Amino acid sequence: MKRKRLSLMKRRIKSEMIKFNHRRDLKSLEEITSFQTVFILGTQKSGTTAIAALLSKATKMPATLDLLDSVEDSSWPLRISYGCQSFSSFAVKHKNDFSRPIVKEPWLTYFYDDLVKLFPDSKYIMVMRHPLDTIRSVLSRLRIPGNLESINYDDYRVLNDRKIWRLALNSSWNGRLSRNYIEALAHRWDVSAKLYLNNKECFRLVRYEDFLLDKKHVIDILAQDMGLSVKYDISGDVDIQYQRKGNNEISFIDFFGEKNYEAIKNICEDSAVKFDYDFQLNPHCLK
Repeated sequence: MKRKRLSLMKRRIKSEMIKFNHRRDLKSLEEITSFQTVFILGTQKSGTTAIAALLSKATKMPATLDLLDSVEDSSWPLRISYGCQSFSSFAVKHKNDFSRPIVKEPWLTYFYDDLVKLFPDSKYIMVMRHPLDTIRSVLSRLRIPGNLESINYDDYRVLNDRKIWRLALNSSWNGRLSRNYIEALAHRWDVSAKLYLNNKECFRLVRYEDFLLDKKHVIDILAQDMGLSVKYDISGDVDIQYQRKGNNEISFIDFFGEKNYEAIKNICEDSAVKFDYDFQLNPHCLK
């Protein structure tokens, strides 16, 4: 009898805790979705960090430059993609990051449908960069050669330290089959490109190449377009390097090799030309 009472009490306590956590999560969700957040999306190494950081400085608005806690939880993209976790519960878990006025996180690009449902009144920026530059910069960041037919993830320290990068080199979870890491990165770029092209009315586009021509002007105009006031002159900050610079001292063809270069071209070119990105330039030249 005593055991039955104890078991009943435990069940009641568990039930109350579930109700409490549910109410707490709902409250957290209401709090973070009440803001008109500016979300900055785009593939990794497309210039999202520099643009978000400078927009934050120019407007004196705090920014999330990556969902840093999520980096250690490398399986969250899979859990959400396959329905094992709701996107809203993910947002609540990282509520501090989602509560800032400016949020930059490239991984959110691939969960745009979930994001816009949760934040329908927010504003969205898409940052694009030539796919060859983007992919070369990613691989330089990971210190992985671009001319291999395949790679063993365990051979690269960053892929062991930050396992979430392994998902960036595998496009199957994103609905695109690829034969190797190069095709996976090409598909990753193309998914982000098509997201913008199919939802132009929902995004403010920033081409990284245009940003490089006049960073201050682009950021000032971008702030105005987002309904933010420019409160600081970023002229002295525009050349700060926010992430490790990619290897642009080698031509595309030397970096990727003929086969991988053609793979990127075949996957990305149709979308790339819509952003005025040219694959007809001499790939042997530095760019």
